[in-house]
Amino acid sequence: VHQHNCEDSVASEIGMDAVKRRSRLGIKLLAGFLIAALVPLIGISAYNTWYTGNLLRTNAERTLLGAASQTASRLDAFVIGGLDAVRTEAQLPSLVRSLTSPGPSSGGIAMETNAILQSLRRKDEQHIISYALINASGVVIADTQAANIGSNERDLGYIEAISRSGVAYSSPLLFSPQAPDGELIFGAPVRAPTGEVIGFLRARYNASIIQDI
Repeated sequence: VHQHNCEDSVASEIGMDAVKRRSRLGIKLLAGFLIAALVPLIGISAYNTWYTGNLLRTNAERTLLGAASQTASRLDAFVIGGLDAVRTEAQLPSLVRSLTSPGPSSGGIAMETNAILQSLRRKDEQHIISYALINASGVVIADTQAANIGSNERDLGYIEAISRSGVAYSSPLLFSPQAPDGELIFGAPVRAPTGEVIGFLRARYNASIIQDI
């Protein structure tokens, strides 16, 4: 009987070991299946995350590039339009008479010139600081800002640039005590019927126009 019980005990232990081995094998197989299934999912998830982030960055860059391109186009259009306008306005016969007639800063000619300059400024009163007529020496003989009349703008640079090129001019952004927030200057030569440059038409724009473009 004792021998029989021992044999049963040994058989039972062998059976338990087999069960444990099968259990461990099952766990390993399950772990293997899980790893095999999860690794591709993790890879796909990582790729999707990268792709989505890259797509968002690309779209953001395209949006910024598009906005910058549109802004640059609008700035170009503004500068070209400003140059065309001041070039055409500088040919007004009344401005030529004001620079060629005796005593241009007084009498009816001065009133006519001032009326013309005020009319030009009213094109954009929000951004145009002033319009002025300058003689060949750089002296302001008429200005929508009366305090500027009699001052000399020869040293501002635009007169030299126009004199050198003979065509309309637009300045870079300028800062001065009179324009601490910045300004842009458009100018063009005023010519006598002979073609000689006898003065300049100048428009000053507040730099805020750049933000509003």
